[in-house]
Amino acid sequence: MKQIFKLYILILIFCLKIINSELYVDSAIKYAKYEDFKKDASAGYMAIGNMEGLDLQLGEGLAILTTKEIWHGWHGVSLGQVPPTSTTNSYFSFSEIETIKFKIKSSDISPNEIKIFLQPIDGGNLLERSLFDLGQDNINDWTEIIVPVLSFKATKMKVALALSITGGALERTMEIKDIAFLNSNGGNANILKKIFWPKETGSDTPPEKAMEIGTKIKKNGIDLTLEWSDEFIQEDILPDKTKWGYDVGDGIRENTDGTNPNNLDWGNGEAQWYTANNENNAYVSDGTLKIRAARETCETKNWSSSRMVTRNLKEFKYGYFEFRVKLPESPGFWPAIWMLRHDIYDPNGTVWPTCGEIDILESSSNIWGMGRVYGTLHCDAGHSGNPIYTQGLQMSKIESYWHLYGLYWTPNNILWYYDDQLVGKYTPTSVDNNAVWPYHENFYLIMNLAVGGNLGGYIPDDVNEAQIEIDYVRYFSGNGEGNEGDNGAGNTPDDEPEIINFEIDESLKSPIGFIATDKGEGVIDVVWGNDPSVLADLYIVMVDDVIVSQAAGPRVVTVSVTSSGKHTFGVAAVYNGKSSIPTTQDLDVSI
Repeated sequence: MKQIFKLYILILIFCLKIINSELYVDSAIKYAKYEDFKKDASAGYMAIGNMEGLDLQLGEGLAILTTKEIWHGWHGVSLGQVPPTSTTNSYFSFSEIETIKFKIKSSDISPNEIKIFLQPIDGGNLLERSLFDLGQDNINDWTEIIVPVLSFKATKMKVALALSITGGALERTMEIKDIAFLNSNGGNANILKKIFWPKETGSDTPPEKAMEIGTKIKKNGIDLTLEWSDEFIQEDILPDKTKWGYDVGDGIRENTDGTNPNNLDWGNGEAQWYTANNENNAYVSDGTLKIRAARETCETKNWSSSRMVTRNLKEFKYGYFEFRVKLPESPGFWPAIWMLRHDIYDPNGTVWPTCGEIDILESSSNIWGMGRVYGTLHCDAGHSGNPIYTQGLQMSKIESYWHLYGLYWTPNNILWYYDDQLVGKYTPTSVDNNAVWPYHENFYLIMNLAVGGNLGGYIPDDVNEAQIEIDYVRYFSGNGEGNEGDNGAGNTPDDEPEIINFEIDESLKSPIGFIATDKGEGVIDVVWGNDPSVLADLYIVMVDDVIVSQAAGPRVVTVSVTSSGKHTFGVAAVYNGKSSIPTTQDLDVSI
């Protein structure tokens, strides 16, 4: 039922000829071993993205791409993509770039069938031109392609270069090599200046102690009272049947209890058969719930799994939901915790997407990259089931660390908190318009682990199982608007990341001659020296530990404060994604 059509399967291609660039290895690829994935890649790496339908062969500095299946009439690959382990607002800087060059060869794909794209951070395609438009009518032999991009110097790029092949003919091949991003002097330009890595959150501590119903707490600016929960501390191995039921089968009514939809493979081409009351797929042990997918023959499928639901047992309307969870990182799986309207499967119930869907969390290493978790909304306004709202956050060690996933649902908006950090906020244009706000009815919870299909993607041959582990499920009544999270300034989608996003290396030089000077009325000049030996990729200026500027220059940044008293100003230098120790200065300010 859940459908998202922007499918980006991140794959490895080859070393790009960019200053400080290295090969970026991603676990989501079909052609690399899972254990080879570099979880802790730093800036200096550029990811490659495949948009389906291509077979890939690697050579020394060479990529050979062959069309293998029709995908909406085209095949595509991103040759320079922000690494999936970076933060949501990461981008490539085009401030130094005037020209992109590469060599290409194909005897069976014509230049007018190959298009070049540049994709900025705010979406869409900034450039879309065929090789024919660039003056090429024959690429039977190695041909140098020159793409002028001088007009995009101020642009923040999410994808620095992408190619697509139009037309549906299969078994056509092109070869690519010698990619370079060049400055005005014809030298390699450094575009890897704004790749930010997520701060590490989560915990590897044992399951938390149970919370009693009626407990009152406050978090994220909201006064909460616990109304319903499952702490998974029971003696029975099977989940509590007074709280959880199951969706069963492959999505066809004839193969289930008659309450599931008629959408084969759950509408997403999935590989699993969902079972009920099967301790092989859903069981409680050591204070946690495990939802397990296993490679085995199960009815008509080669995988079994579980899709647990509170339908007909517990319904929810507004409030704060919190889950302490470990998610599988292996490619091939699509874990999700989400909600649907209570009557969706009733004979006269409201159909999807009119009923509305609230995705509290979902993840797919194949589609979005390892560790990236999304919150999403579906309703009629999304057109054919596309999301009306979606926002993700790159998280660390989602399989080995416990993370908190929270959602605050009010009569006027929906907010997502991951590890008590505001990730996204949806406010409709009108709560009286069901097309944009169907979230005024009772909904029920779903927790499932899907395998393969459109959102799970390719399943490696050597992977035979995966699981979601859940410490607790808690539902609170809430009072309050919600804020940016318990971690202070937070990292909202439009914010620059905090200094902690950069790995601090004590051996790196801090800025020279740093000083903060009060100009009066709360206006401060932050200045650092002109030591030519300090050649950082960028300088970070902070006021009271909140970043106010990130740039390679100028050497003077004017900032403001709104209150009198002592304020802490700081500057740090960043080299290849690693930060020097911030240099700080306290200053008494009078306004």
